[in-house]
Amino acid sequence: MKKLSLILAVLAAAFIFAACAKPNKAESVNLEPEPAKKAYLYGEELDLGGGALNIVYTKGNVRTLEITPAMVTGYDKYAPGEQTLTVKASEKFKCTYTVTVAAPDSSYVVPTGITAVYGQTLKDIAAQLPQYFSWVTPSAPVGNAGSNTVYANYKPTAPGTEATANIAVVITVSKADPAITQAPSVPGSVFTYGDIPVLSGGVASVPGAFAWKNPNPVLFAGANDLEWVFTPADAANYNTVERSLNLTAGKAAPTVTDGNKPSADGAQFTYGQAMPAIKQGKALGLLGGEISGAFSWVNPPLTLAVNENIINWIFTPSGVDAANYTSASGAVTVTAGKAAPNIVTEPTVTPGAYTYGQRFPTVADGAAKGLDGNTLTGRFEYNGNGGTLLTGDNEIGWTFVPNDTANYGTASGTV
Repeated sequence: MKKLSLILAVLAAAFIFAACAKPNKAESVNLEPEPAKKAYLYGEELDLGGGALNIVYTKGNVRTLEITPAMVTGYDKYAPGEQTLTVKASEKFKCTYTVTVAAPDSSYVVPTGITAVYGQTLKDIAAQLPQYFSWVTPSAPVGNAGSNTVYANYKPTAPGTEATANIAVVITVSKADPAITQAPSVPGSVFTYGDIPVLSGGVASVPGAFAWKNPNPVLFAGANDLEWVFTPADAANYNTVERSLNLTAGKAAPTVTDGNKPSADGAQFTYGQAMPAIKQGKALGLLGGEISGAFSWVNPPLTLAVNENIINWIFTPSGVDAANYTSASGAVTVTAGKAAPNIVTEPTVTPGAYTYGQRFPTVADGAAKGLDGNTLTGRFEYNGNGGTLLTGDNEIGWTFVPNDTANYGTASGTV
């Protein structure tokens, strides 16, 4: 009995061992989930996103594989209708799922938003056409500036689609920019404030005319940035061109006419007199208007000499006129007469009693000084000296004659 029990135990252990040693083999396969995309346009590529192939093993474990295009057969993007696709891990383990391919569409959308520049051909703007479109006549010009209707062909390459010819397409043509091959210039090399420069020359790629943007520009002293414009004859298809050139102008000279020159302030002048103040004149500008500024003496003498004194003057512009006008200079003549001697002591008669018929008594000389306060030498001359006295008051005239007759006049009086 014990022997039988031992035999049964050995057989049970052997059975259990045999069951545990059985290999873990692939048993089945499923698509869970299937690829998400099921509906396709004609010619559209297969999309396997979202799908997974699951291999189930005998021991219950599962291996999930990402589906690749190499694992799928049966898809034809050019076969309209329902198609059954096979996804396989091997010849034994495979699954299927169904997709639908739409019929080919020969419809099209007319191209819009195509632009060009006057002078181009349709070939120049072919890159703006959508896929499958081409111009009927690529060498044809795009036409005048504005909106123009041209024609294109539509020819898709997918099997089963149809071409369409002479499709009207509206393009927008903008004006072209003329090329300036030689800019205009201004003849001359020296310019002055107030000049009106003349624009000359200029060459463009199309007929037209060069002119100042602001007619008859007036130059200011310093740098002048002057704008010119080229106006094409075909203004409907070409833009105007605006550029500038720079001219440097010097200051203009004021005009001081004889009647407007400055002068010495005063009516009469004498030797030794301090230099008088300047009496303002008037400086005129280009249009005859008065220029702001002031006249002043240039290195004037401290005092005047007898006769003509040549005094230099200068006019200096001020304010806004200082930027556009130079100074002006000239000279005036100031005529000074001789100075009068300063008689500090008049001639005198010796005091005493005189009678009728008596000869004129001797007169004592006086004294004179010059402008510098020093004694002015000279002589006193008397008239009536040597005559006889009359009854009552008798006057004796005297005259002082200076030795410096060049600068001093005479002085006279009576005793």
